[in-house]
Amino acid sequence: MANRYRCKGMSVSVDKLGTGVTYTKIPQVLSIGKPPKTVDAVEDTDLDSLAKEFSPGLTDNGELTIEMRFDPQDVTHQYLEDLADDPVITGFQIRIPTLPDATLYTFQGFPTNFDNPAGGNSDPLTANLNMKVTGVVTRTTEES
Repeated sequence: MANRYRCKGMSVSVDKLGTGVTYTKIPQVLSIGKPPKTVDAVEDTDLDSLAKEFSPGLTDNGELTIEMRFDPQDVTHQYLEDLADDPVITGFQIRIPTLPDATLYTFQGFPTNFDNPAGGNSDPLTANLNMKVTGVVTRTTEES
């Protein structure tokens, strides 16, 4: 039987210092949308081909959406909002609490959208951050 993991305990962190070593957990995350991977199809058809021919091109690691309860006083939330105002490529890390060791996905990205915090009268204040992944996503494990 395959292992089944729940999202509870997952986290996403940001490399606010730009070191690639220290990642700060983004607090009050409600959901993490894993980006879809797509591969470009490079056409290789020539005059000798009997049908269209293709080979795999570069992988596009897509966009990641982070939904969070937004706290305008939280320094990490402020950092993400500022990052959307002045976007730069930044390191991110998703941690999945698999057993026996956690699985880490580390990547670079930049914000493509930061929803203005919103909510209804009785709702929590929420915001969504969309990040375009650039380059390779690295999967490693972290001892529990």
